[in-house]
Amino acid sequence: VLLRVTEIKPEVVKPLAEVSDQIRKDLALGEASRILLDVRDNYDDTRAAGSSLADAAAKLKLKVVTIDAIDRSGLRPDASIVKDLPQSPELIKAVFDAEPNTENDALTTADNGFVFYEVASITPARDRTLDEVRQKVVADWTAAETSKRLAAKADELEKRLKAGATLDVIASELKLEKQTKRGVKREADDVDFGKEGAAAMFGVGEGGTGLIPSPTGDGQILYKVAEVFEPAGADASSVPDDAQKSFTSGMSDDLLDQLVAQLQTQYDVRVDQAAVAQASTR
Repeated sequence: VLLRVTEIKPEVVKPLAEVSDQIRKDLALGEASRILLDVRDNYDDTRAAGSSLADAAAKLKLKVVTIDAIDRSGLRPDASIVKDLPQSPELIKAVFDAEPNTENDALTTADNGFVFYEVASITPARDRTLDEVRQKVVADWTAAETSKRLAAKADELEKRLKAGATLDVIASELKLEKQTKRGVKREADDVDFGKEGAAAMFGVGEGGTGLIPSPTGDGQILYKVAEVFEPAGADASSVPDDAQKSFTSGMSDDLLDQLVAQLQTQYDVRVDQAAVAQASTR
């Protein structure tokens, strides 16, 4: 291997004042890592001597957090989320792989810390009683019924709008404010209508009406397209070259397909299977 050195930069020694902060940081991180390793070793020694997790934590002044019950999804029995678990996915998996009242290897966190854990007991899987799920069932039923009634009301209003009622009249009856929005673009992820809503609006012509779900998912939007206009500069020159090529290719394929279909209706097409078989054996 032949190498040619074209430039050599002389060594630069930075003054202490310039690197002192970084040196302090590196020393602090090194000391913190040493302390963490000492804590882990002391914890392991304390547990090996017969101390419980709680006793070992008290001796080493470590914080103990007790979770009464948790499932594989990180939920409590009341379906609330157990928050602030360090290394949550890994910890939950390790917990469900562990045996009750058994010391487990510590988990290493992203910031090079350690999590010590122990399973006190395991509750066998079972279906929840009605009392346990009553509140959630009522909430789910209420939400479903509200959505059902909202959809029915929205369908009724859409029919009235199509029949000739104005948005002003409908909004007044519902004590709502009619809103007018201009400049909606075909492929935009509109903040008020969402991407699907904007696409639906472009699916109807000027004067067309429709119904779309709100982007937040908690309502229905009844709309009427008041005006459709071509934006300034929307000629062929504004279309990118790759898009023009794609359009041209697509139109050519469509025209060819139409030509073939038309010819097939005018001429009887026959296939000589014997000739095909003979040609394929050559």
